[in-house]
Amino acid sequence: YVHCVQNWTLTSPAFNSSLAALRDKIGVPWLLYIPFFCPRNVYAAKWSFIESVPGDLQFAEPAPDVAAAFYSHLFEYGISQGMGGYENDFLNYNLLAVPTFRNTFDASSTWLRGI
Repeated sequence: YVHCVQNWTLTSPAFNSSLAALRDKIGVPWLLYIPFFCPRNVYAAKWSFIESVPGDLQFAEPAPDVAAAFYSHLFEYGISQGMGGYENDFLNYNLLAVPTFRNTFDASSTWLRGI
């Protein structure tokens, strides 16, 4: 079970090589998956994020105005690691649980265009 993603990279000591190296060994591309980002994630130093309602399962998504730049960066990394596809799961929940998506005109459509 993964509630949120803090860092979408392989890190030591759990992994000793990259996704690209592992993809080369198994010979198939990856479907890289993100349900939600953690409110405190490694990407928040560079991009702004908006948060869901507070609680035990709080999560964050890239702010609509930076979504295109953020996902471009994320997908460039994914492709360099052998990504053949991407899934951002629970989009209906994302849009309902993040107040900005419900209360700010064009926020959800801007964010979706960014992906």
